[in-house]
Amino acid sequence: FHYPKTIVRTSGGVPVALEEAMDRLGLSKDALEETPVQSSSVDVVVIVGRDYSRLKELFRERNRHRPQ
Repeated sequence: FHYPKTIVRTSGGVPVALEEAMDRLGLSKDALEETPVQSSSVDVVVIVGRDYSRLKELFRERNRHRPQ
């Protein structure tokens, strides 16, 4: 974990599916970087940072309260 915070890099804008995924992971829009991705075969790169433990707890808490 060389990164202090989780980062999401995208080169294709921010589709609704990406917004939903970031919300489910507990990531704010501050984690998003719109930048050219090195590989042409990927649209999104997620770099998991040292904040993983906090994000994992947020994810569990949110899922505990979601209707089934």
